[in-house]
Amino acid sequence: MRSKITIYSGGIGEAIAFLSENETPQALIVETSERGDALFQTLEGLAEVCSPDSKVLLVGVDNDIRLYRQLLSMGLSEYFGGPPTM
Repeated sequence: MRSKITIYSGGIGEAIAFLSENETPQALIVETSERGDALFQTLEGLAEVCSPDSKVLLVGVDNDIRLYRQLLSMGLSEYFGGPPTM
């Protein structure tokens, strides 16, 4: 079985809007610049529209082991901290 990759512009807010009307993919990668409480509130909104079976990978701005552990304990599949580079 082949995978299908679809890329949409926007952040977590746009992902929430899209997923509230569409089926959740098996894997979802989202990027955010949010930090602190704003990040966690936005992720709660994402959790409400995601299937529990989906793998969610988050690309954020903070490279912090405590944040990483907290996000994984909340159910994220993976967190990549720091701006992505080639």
